[in-house]
Amino acid sequence: MRQVDVKHSNVTLIRYNPGQISKGMDRVPDNEHKQVAAIDLGSNSFHMVVAWQVNHELRIQESLSEKVQLGAGLDSSNRITDEAQDRALECLRRFAQRIAGIPRGAVRVVGTNTLRVARNASQFLRRA
Repeated sequence: MRQVDVKHSNVTLIRYNPGQISKGMDRVPDNEHKQVAAIDLGSNSFHMVVAWQVNHELRIQESLSEKVQLGAGLDSSNRITDEAQDRALECLRRFAQRIAGIPRGAVRVVGTNTLRVARNASQFLRRA
């Protein structure tokens, strides 16, 4: 699994490959609360969940989904088109507003199939 730091962001991006499990978020001692977020950069939709980690449980605070159709934005050369990138980046800007203030290490982002096959995925992730 490869983690990619994104400049000027409080997000750690993890390129997900099936069969691999990301390292868990920092453990929170009993009786302490920590806000966490998870973002799924799917081929069709982007999803975000914001939760409180309380003792050994996650308590969902908010869940957001937006249809961005990143996969439909792959051209014949397996490159994400500018239009698809713009849709995705607009969504991520909205997500970023919601997670502002959550510590960097408490946010996980998973990129699925489109980001595995796109020849310009690295360029897109830098823009993200």
